[in-house]
Amino acid sequence: MDKTKHFSIVNNWMYYLTNYKTSSFDLDGQLTTAPSCFKAFEHRPSLQKHLIDKYHGICNRKNTGGSVGLFHFWFELSENNKELMLNWVAENYSCRKV
Repeated sequence: MDKTKHFSIVNNWMYYLTNYKTSSFDLDGQLTTAPSCFKAFEHRPSLQKHLIDKYHGICNRKNTGGSVGLFHFWFELSENNKELMLNWVAENYSCRKV
């Protein structure tokens, strides 16, 4: 990956962490809200539910939420899921639009 693309991905992720919007998700008939980046997993509803539940669990366990919760959540993702999330941010978010 070239340096410009790498910088752009990292830069967008950092801006996303501090400016993200939440979305509503229907998880087995139960509505919940979570950062919009969880849309990256819409193609696998059971994984999406698992990861949103994990995010909420981390936020509850660490008595935090928002950007800090998402930051902690990042370190519990597999490399493959990190890549899916980063790709979603790269395709759906630009710090230039903030």
